[in-house]
Amino acid sequence: MSEKRDFDITICMPYFERRDRLEETIAQFRKLGYFEDYGLVLSIVDDGSTKEPLSGHEDMFEGIELVFSRRPNKTNWECPSRPLNQAIRQSNTPILLLQSPEIFHPKPIIGRMIAGMTTFDSVVSVSTKMEGPGLKDRWYSTAEHTVPFWWCQMMSRAFYNKVGGFDDDFSLGRGGEDVDFAIRASAAGAKWKWLKDGYVIHNLPERKWPDPNKDICPICSRKDPNVQLLLKRHGTTGHRPAQEFI
Repeated sequence: MSEKRDFDITICMPYFERRDRLEETIAQFRKLGYFEDYGLVLSIVDDGSTKEPLSGHEDMFEGIELVFSRRPNKTNWECPSRPLNQAIRQSNTPILLLQSPEIFHPKPIIGRMIAGMTTFDSVVSVSTKMEGPGLKDRWYSTAEHTVPFWWCQMMSRAFYNKVGGFDDDFSLGRGGEDVDFAIRASAAGAKWKWLKDGYVIHNLPERKWPDPNKDICPICSRKDPNVQLLLKRHGTTGHRPAQEFI
């Protein structure tokens, strides 16, 4: 644990299995000076991994203000609404950085994201480059994409509470929780902001990826329960709000 100080920002991470990526992400945060330069708390919820991320690796978190909990059974295979909400609610800082453990910051961006938090309803996002087996020149969560995903996104706790958090009903299928949140956030008055020349890298495992030029729904099959829920509630599986570049 770190020395006593006031904390302003929680990095909220839902975690499952990929400890190698978690180690790389935290090591890069240290290299970029995040923990020294900002009042950061790291809030991790292990979503039913076969091995705890802390077990035998406690030194990974040395000097970091850490809040950690486990969900014993994974009930939402590819939708992190429940662990993400838990990671947010088990901390108490005014600013939240929602961050996947698989997201790597090649250059420092947190300072610029903080600068964009000019109002309580500001939501700051970063473009994401996909890297992994079979992936080349693939991007998502960009200003041109159909939705600003939460994978590396900053907002105030007050605004998260106003929106009502991520919906736990998105637990039966794959994804969709970010689209639902974005639609509700826009309705709540979100001021969407985008770093115009910064990006992060999503280090992804090997899997079959949808073709964005062919697939009607880039999330997954329209038979998926989460897609059906999106269509029932909002009539769409995407959302492109008006955005400001910073």
